[in-house]
Amino acid sequence: MQRHSDPAAFIASFNGSNPALAEYLAEDVLARQTGQCQQFLLQTSVLGQFCAPLCDAVTGRNDSQAELESLQRANLFVLATDNQRQWFRYHPLFADFLVQTLRQRHPDTFEQVNREAARWHFANERPVDALEHLFTAHAEDEAATQLELHVDTLVENGHASLLMRWLSRIPAEIRDRHTGLGIAYAWALLHARRYKEALQALESPALAGKQHYVHPLLLLIGDRVEEARIASAEMLCSLTPQDQTAFRVTALVQATCLVYTARYDQARQLLGSAGIREAQRDSPYLRDVVDTLEALLDLAQGQLDSAQARVYTAVRRGREQLFGALPVGFPVLHTTHCTLLYEADAMDEAKQQLSKLLPYARDHAAPYSLITTHVLLARIAWLQGDRPAWLRYLADLDQLGHVVGSSRILCSTWLERARVATLENRLDTADHAMRAAEQLRDWEQPGVTLSANDVDTPFIARQRLSIAKGDDRCIELLRQAIDEALQRHQHRLALKLRLLLTLALDRGNLHKEALEQLTVALRFASHVGFIRTFLDEGAPMMAVLERWSVTFHGQEQALGIRPGFVALLLQGNSDSVKPQSTSEVQTQISLSTRELQVVRLLALGYRNREIAEKMFLSELTVKSHLRKINTKLGAGGRTEAVSIARTLGLLD
Repeated sequence: MQRHSDPAAFIASFNGSNPALAEYLAEDVLARQTGQCQQFLLQTSVLGQFCAPLCDAVTGRNDSQAELESLQRANLFVLATDNQRQWFRYHPLFADFLVQTLRQRHPDTFEQVNREAARWHFANERPVDALEHLFTAHAEDEAATQLELHVDTLVENGHASLLMRWLSRIPAEIRDRHTGLGIAYAWALLHARRYKEALQALESPALAGKQHYVHPLLLLIGDRVEEARIASAEMLCSLTPQDQTAFRVTALVQATCLVYTARYDQARQLLGSAGIREAQRDSPYLRDVVDTLEALLDLAQGQLDSAQARVYTAVRRGREQLFGALPVGFPVLHTTHCTLLYEADAMDEAKQQLSKLLPYARDHAAPYSLITTHVLLARIAWLQGDRPAWLRYLADLDQLGHVVGSSRILCSTWLERARVATLENRLDTADHAMRAAEQLRDWEQPGVTLSANDVDTPFIARQRLSIAKGDDRCIELLRQAIDEALQRHQHRLALKLRLLLTLALDRGNLHKEALEQLTVALRFASHVGFIRTFLDEGAPMMAVLERWSVTFHGQEQALGIRPGFVALLLQGNSDSVKPQSTSEVQTQISLSTRELQVVRLLALGYRNREIAEKMFLSELTVKSHLRKINTKLGAGGRTEAVSIARTLGLLD
């Protein structure tokens, strides 16, 4: 180790096939054991964890308990994994060496012991371990047959990554002979955001022309809510009690669509049905999904305190069961938890939980979780004065939007850029961002309000910008929108719209009416705990709140407002770090004069050769400047560099 500059990497590079280590284990450890002991070690090496009965089944012996006790006395790399010392494992390096040795000396035995291990695990109701051994033994036919028997349970418990790994190893011609596997494969592809491949799987000859629960789920994830609602309703009518998994998944798709279309009573009725209650008892994953839908329903109806109680209880329950590990499947519960933490202005905890969730969301999440994690982290970074992180989170989300092909994800990045530019009074930049967002609004549907965008829509962002510009035409538009939201019982949306109406009236010098609207908003929000909905409107909202606190000093309780709530809002604003000004950001970014010229010519649509001609440079020098620009702005390419530069006001 002394000869290596990075001892940790050197140690990490060791495995059972490392020549020096293998020679030591072969000559100084394995060779010194009896023939019977060597055979036992090699045959049981394929077992990740093992007990005496499992070892008996794999080796064909009946003295494994005594052998295990002997290995422990000899300190032969055997470690207990439970307090009762019934289950054991080999040290990873020793296990790697034994497996490599077994493969080389007895390849037929390697497959045979894996098959025997699979039989024991199936007999003892451990199908996941059993299937792992079948795949290790390259027994794809048998694995496919057994997997089809257990695939519904795996789907209902959200084991998308596991199914993706297994089903990808089964040849298509074998999958096609098992209809259940074809459906599960499409479901797993959805969770991996491989939507086109999921559609192709559904259109395969084995599945074509048939109804499957994946189809309405695919429509829902693609934001085609009304189509998903109709398809799931039709499918529920055709399902029988024997179609348990199909019913449960389809019913949850239907419930989600009912929430998104503000059919709240129908959604609650479906979520409280016997079939869904049974699903909650059988599957922790489905229970998390149901809890999430009920919390989103509460949140949409303005019952923030109920949503918080429901989700906090569910998250605590999950931590007790999973010891803090993230759940499988879509991370909807944890995403909703983060949304509620942010709304309650619990910034540190929200940031901590979002940071844990982000890697998982990037790989597996549907648009709701993907948008929420990135946008909330971006907002927190901006509030804490970390402009580069704000840019990076939005650039990452933009890139994911292009990969996924989701106009809603792309639109959401521009909406957040427009929001911040408006609050920073960079109205030309905000106008550019709004135009970009409005070109990507094809995901919006009449009567549909999607999670992650329920209070962040092109309409709301446009009204915020109109207020900043002093355009009083937005007043009537906001009044109409509030009436519509209240008719649909969308009280969270109505609250956000009322706050914007307050700002519009105040900007139009209708100060008395502005304070009246703010009183209505405060009366509603104070009793359920909405905080960031106010604070996210920035300095203009704080100015009106300050004026309200002076005008109605000591009258909160008489006006039906929880005492101390306005002071809490004003304190929350003062605790926030002041966002950086444009000049501070430009200083931090520090583009040279040449680099600014290059990025401005890029924004005008010029290519490298044309930029080189205009600046009297070589194309090689222009490319060098572009690399430096991308590095400084954290951009992944020309288009993104221009977008970030425009957001920073570098092109103004």
